[in-house]
Amino acid sequence: MIRKMLFPLACVLFVAAAAQIPEELFNDSHDVNSLGAWGPYSKQYAGISHVGELSGGRRVDFAVMPGLYRRSYSVPNVLYESGYHPWRVDPQMTDITYRFDLEWKDRVYVDVTYHVLDSLRVLVGAACVNNTDLPQNILLHNVMWTSYDDDYPRAEAVNTAGTTVRYGCDYASFEPAVRGHDYALVYDGWMRGEARDGRSLSGSVLRDFGRNSGDRVEYRFTAAEACSEGSFALRCKLAEGRRARLKVSGIREGEIELTGTGDYALVRFDCTLEQGGNCLTFESLTAEPVTVDALFFGDAAAVGAVAVRPRPLVYKPALTEGDNGLLVKYDGLQNYYAVGWDYPMTEIKEFANSDLDVFMRRAVHRHPPRYFTGDRNGYYTSVFMRPIVLAPKSDTTIYSLLATGSRQQAEAALDGFRGGGRALAETVAGRSGGGDIPLLPEAADYAFGEQLLEATLLTNVVYPVYTQQGYIRHFTPGKNWNSLYTWDLGFISMALNEIDPVKGFETIRAYTTGEGSQSAFIHHGTPLPIQFFAYSDLNNRLQSDSAAAFLYSRLKRYYDFMVGHNPHSTTRMPSGLLRTWDYFYSSGGWDDYPPQHELRSRTELYPSVAPMVTTSYYLRAAKILRMQARKMGLQRDVAQYDRDIRMLTDAIQRNAWDDEAGYFGYVMHDTAGRPVSLFRYKDGSNFNKGLDGVSPFVAGICTPRQTERILENLFSPDRMWTDIGISTVDRSAPYYSEDGYWNGGVWMPHQYLIWKSLLDNDLTDEAHKVAFTALDTWNRECRASHNSFEHFIVSSGRGAGWHNFSGLSSPLVNWFYSYFRIGHAATGFDAALSRARFSDDCTHYTAEVDFEPAAAGRNVALLLCLTPGPDYEARLDGKAVKTRSPYPGLLYVSLPATARTARLEVKPCKTND
Repeated sequence: MIRKMLFPLACVLFVAAAAQIPEELFNDSHDVNSLGAWGPYSKQYAGISHVGELSGGRRVDFAVMPGLYRRSYSVPNVLYESGYHPWRVDPQMTDITYRFDLEWKDRVYVDVTYHVLDSLRVLVGAACVNNTDLPQNILLHNVMWTSYDDDYPRAEAVNTAGTTVRYGCDYASFEPAVRGHDYALVYDGWMRGEARDGRSLSGSVLRDFGRNSGDRVEYRFTAAEACSEGSFALRCKLAEGRRARLKVSGIREGEIELTGTGDYALVRFDCTLEQGGNCLTFESLTAEPVTVDALFFGDAAAVGAVAVRPRPLVYKPALTEGDNGLLVKYDGLQNYYAVGWDYPMTEIKEFANSDLDVFMRRAVHRHPPRYFTGDRNGYYTSVFMRPIVLAPKSDTTIYSLLATGSRQQAEAALDGFRGGGRALAETVAGRSGGGDIPLLPEAADYAFGEQLLEATLLTNVVYPVYTQQGYIRHFTPGKNWNSLYTWDLGFISMALNEIDPVKGFETIRAYTTGEGSQSAFIHHGTPLPIQFFAYSDLNNRLQSDSAAAFLYSRLKRYYDFMVGHNPHSTTRMPSGLLRTWDYFYSSGGWDDYPPQHELRSRTELYPSVAPMVTTSYYLRAAKILRMQARKMGLQRDVAQYDRDIRMLTDAIQRNAWDDEAGYFGYVMHDTAGRPVSLFRYKDGSNFNKGLDGVSPFVAGICTPRQTERILENLFSPDRMWTDIGISTVDRSAPYYSEDGYWNGGVWMPHQYLIWKSLLDNDLTDEAHKVAFTALDTWNRECRASHNSFEHFIVSSGRGAGWHNFSGLSSPLVNWFYSYFRIGHAATGFDAALSRARFSDDCTHYTAEVDFEPAAAGRNVALLLCLTPGPDYEARLDGKAVKTRSPYPGLLYVSLPATARTARLEVKPCKTND
């Protein structure tokens, strides 16, 4: 048996059971299907939400809001620091705890835990703790409300019987006359021409059709029977007084003219319908933009009856009060909701306002009223418990129940809860979501920071997010970013690979697309290939050939677009270097990185300037895909990657190295796309002294001389190294700033990729320095503030930026698992593991290792966490290889890279007793 080395109870972490990807998850969904109907999905207040219908765009939210009785309310707004902290979450997200500090720090607090019992019920426990020498009076508001998507339709069509509807973006094809850079990569995974509009019938429209003469869109539908007196109605919008002429073909031939009113209008036309398949094609004859909302097809009478009316958003529910229970029914939702409680001093409060942050707090001293009326653009129903008196140095836990389902199911749940809250609590006490993680003793110093980061990551998930014509649940860098975010989610996927590989797989899949999709991948923000790096880690972690093969073809679509193989991509320059300014202003995610920031004010240079990070990281992506293609026997793909790797490597090495500075530079090109010089600062120095300037090291293409100079810069305390890690910008550069966002800061993501590259060069001491400096910095800040920050300021060493952030801080999860989790193997990029296995007691490890061809002739490092106690030895193809153990249980294995698959065995050394 594994000896479990766990940290104190206050710092318990959890690990999911060994996972394989269920077959049903090999699909085209962009949702995280393994998430439950209950989850921390709110974009407004921290708690738990229920999504009854994924396609609906609505959720029901519930949040416990503690406070000091007749003094203050703690309203946990997720959009700014508001006195709560994600505290502890298990990998399955069935036990979610938030801490509310009512008297900082840990003197008076409430730990609110949402225990998901099943798909219909959640037990809510509010553990109220008084660590002071005085009595305390606590209150609990248990608040429920419903939320709509920002673009939820506020209009509806009526009298539609006998008609077939196609919304604006339900076209069979849309071909703009002018194809832009985004023709095959539409932002946020939307459809070509799509825009979101809450005044439409579906929330989406085809916007600006006809901006150019020759735009063409086709709609298809099926008619049950032929109709010579058919009709179609077009709901559309043009600017007031403008006229658009369209050529029409299919069910009607000829031309039509539309006249704008500045608002949506229904326009009807005669047509002829065939039994079975029909099509309607519009081609713009004028350069006049038209917004297409919907089309209705049918016989003239049915289409003539169609009308559109406003559909106001209804927030106020119908309430049915019972004995220690409340039944709630929201307009337009099938399910009923219920709240049950067992605390005697309870009453119902109702707040008719868009938010509670100020409105509720202003009402703290208005004791008698039940109803508080504000702007009526929201409605909050609260089960108000007060006072909860805590003696000095005491605690108590108050339970309530959430339930949903049919009315009968909700009422049955309330009946079962009455007087049984503590019995239900016993059923969830001690459950650990799959088992405690076995950790090396050295983990204890870092456990608290890891606990907070995992809790933050697993609660940074929102619904609804719109992409690919549907709503999804989506992990986000922080709830400040209510959106997709491509490169951040790559790092979140890498962390999820450790916490729950199923979710890791799904979040990679979410950013890829299948054949037939208009977009090569799901793009939002910086288009770096972090999903490929997560894919490499997932393959080593999961050991699933089917998952690797499924994701491979999707990632290749992504890759082909970004390196210029897709004819609609504009990334590749004639020099072979890649630049992505057409798609996003930030090449490496570093908003104010000096040369990139300079280009934002000199956008005329965008077509002629290439950074290093894009070419370098896609070069590494090519190597990752090549290793997988070799494994799958895809020789044509291997040959393509061979060519790409040569091209990209040559483009960097010919044009970008600055030996005087020891950095690669941004490369300037002439109007023909020929490289002419490096992009230099006004004093003539290399403008790229920083993370972008060392990014070819991550690609694994540096010469020994270049590697030496880059390492000097990375670890020089006068240049990039600081007490808290690697600075984004060389501190000796004239453009270094102490008050920037990235410039003057230390961030985790690129450091993590440098760490992996250090392992590829068998530089385990340097890798240790990077990882443990990051872990020390992180844990120190977590203990001080209980926050999970974006970045750290070099001048102070303190955390800054978004306070409940996971995104780019997620690599700390990978470092923690790599150095402390017993039964864990970690590599750089140049070694791929297959058929890897730890013995049950984690004292033996075997694997087959494939090496990146460019690694031949050097050693790469493997990190293994084994059961401490024995001394270990390692053999590769039967030959002893170097090992080193910085502390018991952690083993550094130095692997000589070979051209063929090698077999690794690690086991305890033989002893002569």
